[in-house]
Amino acid sequence: MSEDILRRLDRIESRFAILEIISKYCKACDDRDVPLLRSLFTEDAEVHSADGMMTGIGLDGIMEMYRTRFEVLDISVHWTHDTIITFDETDADRATGEVFCHAEAHRNGQTLVGSLRYEDAYRRGDGVWKFSRRVLKFLYYV
Repeated sequence: MSEDILRRLDRIESRFAILEIISKYCKACDDRDVPLLRSLFTEDAEVHSADGMMTGIGLDGIMEMYRTRFEVLDISVHWTHDTIITFDETDADRATGEVFCHAEAHRNGQTLVGSLRYEDAYRRGDGVWKFSRRVLKFLYYV
């Protein structure tokens, strides 16, 4: 096979693998599945919200951030919509993405509905794609 076909095949497989970690993230958050959530991030990953309310640096910091979020939330449901994935032209093991999402959550006796976008960086190590950065940008949360 030509180099171009192999590169294109790798991109197709990588796109599906990245879409799967995005879906697993929603499942992990909604199910409070901490081991699954932990498996989706690189050791040096960072998670932030654009409003500065959420920050997790490094895998342990990210898990602590989600632990405190899970303590105050009852049920939650995330739905992802369109996703834009851009592969790094100089490094086949890096990509960025933007994920469009809606979420519902129940906190302090109130149902909250939100629309948000995730700005992501993905990195592949040992053949496995993971989040290396995730920035949550809430469009609304009412």
